[in-house]
Amino acid sequence: MAQHSLALSIDFVANKLQISTRYLHMLFKPQQVSISKYILQQRVEACAKALAHPEYQHYSTTDIAMEWCFADASHFNRCFKAH
Repeated sequence: MAQHSLALSIDFVANKLQISTRYLHMLFKPQQVSISKYILQQRVEACAKALAHPEYQHYSTTDIAMEWCFADASHFNRCFKAH
């Protein structure tokens, strides 16, 4: 299982867009959600898709959460429930 979430970080996004992380934060300031929360939402949604996908049925919830760089299963569970 490849770690996709390493690409989904503030630094990665800013580098890809060739802007500073400060400017990226400023771009999200008028939004209802910060860039950090947006990235967290994307990670939770990616986990939800993986959990529902037959290709990942032999992986545990913890394995999938770790793939998307959640610190541990309880952190993932809290984020998932909040989402």
